[in-house]
Amino acid sequence: MPVVTLPEVRLSFPQYFRTNLRLLFKKQPTLWFILLPALSGLTVLYVLLTGQASLAQLWATSKVGLFMAAFVVGWPVLLWFSMRKQYRRATVLQAPTRYAVSETGLAVQNELVQEELSWPAVQEAWHIGAWLVLMTGSASGYFLDLRRVQSPADAAGLLSLVRAGGVTIK
Repeated sequence: MPVVTLPEVRLSFPQYFRTNLRLLFKKQPTLWFILLPALSGLTVLYVLLTGQASLAQLWATSKVGLFMAAFVVGWPVLLWFSMRKQYRRATVLQAPTRYAVSETGLAVQNELVQEELSWPAVQEAWHIGAWLVLMTGSASGYFLDLRRVQSPADAAGLLSLVRAGGVTIK
């Protein structure tokens, strides 16, 4: 039975932020439609920053546009702090972790956790860039860095092992 190992996988906060944000928009593509009104906020910010209109003029003519401009500036900041809080709570993601993937499941080992999961415990899997995110719950999962696959195996072999375990990779 082949086993693919990924030693010393560590997820930095910028990697977590990018991967989680991409996962969010892949899982809920309707969020793109929510961002469409933000274009009006970008327009208002452009008008304000280039001096084409003052804040008082925009307040008088485009209160909704100013609200959207505040959204354009505020939402990424709030999202950043929210994900930063999540990342700090998930100390398991920050520790160097060794993953072993086989036909029967996934073994996870680091200084905080040592567990084995069978494939039915994995509810969904997402391939995002160089990362494979194995979700075991609505807000919990494992981040496998496909660049860390040890020779002679490769990322394609790992993905086929996960698929052989009955997990659909999206």
